[in-house]
Amino acid sequence: MNLAEHVLHNRYPGRTALVCGDEQVGWDELANRVARFAGALRSKGVQPGERVLFVMRDTPHFAAAWLGAVHAGAIAVALNSKLSEADYRHILADSGAKIAVVDDAFAAAREALRQRCVALQPGHPVPPFDAEPDAPALCLYSSGTTGRPKGILHAHRAGQSVGEAFRALGIGEGDRVFTTSKFFFAYGLEHGLLAPLAMGVTSILSADWPDADAVIDIAARLAPLREVRHFVAGGERLSPQLVEQWRAAVGGELLNLYGMSEGFCACMMTPPGTSDGSRTGKPFPIAEVRLLDADGAEPPPGEPGVLWLRHPAQARGYA
Repeated sequence: MNLAEHVLHNRYPGRTALVCGDEQVGWDELANRVARFAGALRSKGVQPGERVLFVMRDTPHFAAAWLGAVHAGAIAVALNSKLSEADYRHILADSGAKIAVVDDAFAAAREALRQRCVALQPGHPVPPFDAEPDAPALCLYSSGTTGRPKGILHAHRAGQSVGEAFRALGIGEGDRVFTTSKFFFAYGLEHGLLAPLAMGVTSILSADWPDADAVIDIAARLAPLREVRHFVAGGERLSPQLVEQWRAAVGGELLNLYGMSEGFCACMMTPPGTSDGSRTGKPFPIAEVRLLDADGAEPPPGEPGVLWLRHPAQARGYA
């Protein structure tokens, strides 16, 4: 199987897959770009299982490049564009990446990355690499809060688990979503790119780091905020006061969704109509969660514990 082919296989002819400013890209066009980028990597000698770094804005070009690497059987590694030079040097050494694909805006200020950059011209389309389901397809780097950033490997089979939040919210073919989280985050990658492509949902992209004014401007061009069906906050502890202020100002409920880089796909969400900001949510059908104390027993109601998760998209391990 191949994760990139899995999320693109339906194609949804005639429909727009990605919108970024004035650019609109359909499923067929994106699939063609993906296959050609994979061909470009092959022409540079990139082999299945080798790692390709990406430091790019969240554009259709990123989508084609990242998916193209996976299509070719390489391991796609998208990185935060605001990392320090020291972090980039660490990740370059830690990942053993053969090539870095870097937007011009970032390459000029990133000496470590420039050393791995190569000029890529569109190649001839190549068929998707037929990978084992447990073969690595992507690597997410942790933020380094417990030490140096660590690479978190996910397999091609993880593509089969994307979109549970969309299903829970009734989002499907023909709908539109706008995700402000960046694509180097697990949340942004799933809900801004992979799940929409797999489920026939048009994704509105925010190319640069979002601020409040930019997000409001993009949202206003889509529809008045009071016409948006669902608002979801990923990985934030919301206060009841904030939820009520949001509801009063925008007219929509603010739901909370939970996941982590090691799980890749989201695993829990507050069901619509229940969000007061204080609860993480309920597990999706494909996730199993347990709260256990230090002795491995369930703590009494109201007592803290450690959350254990079993999910079909769980990481293979650290790189």
